[in-house]
Amino acid sequence: MKKIHILMFYALICSALVFASGTSENKGSAEADYPVNAIQFIVPFPLGGSTGTIAQSFVRFLDKEYSVDVVLNSVTGSGGSVGARQVLNSKADGYNFLIAVPGFAVQRVLQNLDFTFRDFEVVAAFASSEQVLVVKKDSPYNSFSELIADAKANPGKVKFGAPMGTSLFMGVLAMQQELGVKFNIIDIGGVSVKAPELMSGRVDAYFDSTAKTIPYINSNEFKAIGVWGPERSEFLPDVQILKESGFNTLLEEVIGVWAPKGTPQKAIDSMNAAIKKICEDAAFKEEMKKIYTKVSYKNTADYKLFLENYEADVRKNATFIK
Repeated sequence: MKKIHILMFYALICSALVFASGTSENKGSAEADYPVNAIQFIVPFPLGGSTGTIAQSFVRFLDKEYSVDVVLNSVTGSGGSVGARQVLNSKADGYNFLIAVPGFAVQRVLQNLDFTFRDFEVVAAFASSEQVLVVKKDSPYNSFSELIADAKANPGKVKFGAPMGTSLFMGVLAMQQELGVKFNIIDIGGVSVKAPELMSGRVDAYFDSTAKTIPYINSNEFKAIGVWGPERSEFLPDVQILKESGFNTLLEEVIGVWAPKGTPQKAIDSMNAAIKKICEDAAFKEEMKKIYTKVSYKNTADYKLFLENYEADVRKNATFIK
């Protein structure tokens, strides 16, 4: 009898182990449903630029939220459209994402770009980059109003740097139209050439992000004479926003995540949740603060609405050059 009891006990233990193993396998299978492969991000701008710098910090924090690697690659060209198109044409399997900016709407209008945010799955936004109007430290302009007054008195005199086909270029065109001035607009394309163009005197003023301008302001090489944003910057609280000087056009630079059309909803939901969690992380906020960038979470619906309004503003402001 004792032998039978022992055998029965052994059989029960084996059955329990098999059941537990099966349960564990099922649980692991469910957990591994997404993601199981490395998640690929493309930032369509140089890593040394403001968007590239922000993207690197973002992906570093996102990597902590997933059991798989989250990889960032820079694919540049044509104002970001080369990298964006690569994601657009990528497999919609939940493993390909784009670090996106709203400026593609400008290219759509000015350069007949053949895609918009509607051709992607819009996931979420995580940051906003304020644009600062800078001049050399010894510039005669101490405010945006002074620069505009000189431009009105001397049409074509003020040399305004702006990368062609971008939201900043559109902003300068809108500024001319709305304020009744005429600038000598000079194309300053690459990330690395903007500051040297101002230092050399080839341009008198240009816009760039807080991340790229504040180091020059702090080193006393440049001075800020205006901020292009909805409210005064927490990083430059004493500098007026352009609206305070009469320029009402606003094209806010919000940075977010898009995916190829048809990406599974579970992948979009997972990414959205991870982005929201990161944006609530004090460490991420501190990291963004170090590079003079605002954390600004928008869920899918709010982000889509922002992009729709942005595109409408671009079309409205583009009517005078069409």
